[in-house]
Amino acid sequence: MITSEKVAEKYNTAILNLFEIILSLDESQQRSLLKLAEYLFIKEKRTNVRKSCHIPIYYATSDRVYTTHIQNISPNGLFILTQKILPIGDEILMTFRMEGLNKPIKTKGEITHTNRWGMGVKFKGIKPQIAGKLEFLVDRMKE
Repeated sequence: MITSEKVAEKYNTAILNLFEIILSLDESQQRSLLKLAEYLFIKEKRTNVRKSCHIPIYYATSDRVYTTHIQNISPNGLFILTQKILPIGDEILMTFRMEGLNKPIKTKGEITHTNRWGMGVKFKGIKPQIAGKLEFLVDRMKE
């Protein structure tokens, strides 16, 4: 029995076909496919839709302040583009401005997931009046 027949017996045909397709892609295409798969996997876990954006953000740990951009945002959290990945569970302080608010939003967040592009952060301890404004502003954003 040849190897592909052994594999086909062990795994269903759909999985075998997926592997063949992935292996036929060049490295750039494989990275794009991985990015899409990660996006779909994370999207399934979300309770709110995130809106794409490019909002400057300052965030701080106990010993350092960082500045970068928010890639997407929802009423419950956001994704920070960064090469400095913090451990899941770490808390950060964040400050960012949103169009429609006079003052910047200042709140705590907890790192909930990471990937090679950055970190997902869940808002933590956000004041109810700020949460309401944030939800309204995010809902108005174009996807």
